[in-house]
Amino acid sequence: MRIHGIKRSTIEEIVNEYVVGFKAKRNRKLLILRWCDGLTYEELAEELDMSVSQVKKITYDYEKILCKHLRVEE
Repeated sequence: MRIHGIKRSTIEEIVNEYVVGFKAKRNRKLLILRWCDGLTYEELAEELDMSVSQVKKITYDYEKILCKHLRVEE
């Protein structure tokens, strides 16, 4: 998923505000690369040295939260 029509800086601000916890830095990077740069699950997994299933799980969990906040349709 790539978000169109919303400035990158706005997305980054929201991600920084809502993505917290033990692995927040990695998860923030994952979402920015996914939402702003349009990387695929496979590209993200390779970039972040994770499995594709891990990337999908993290992305799914946070996209639900952030899409609701941004009021974007999936």
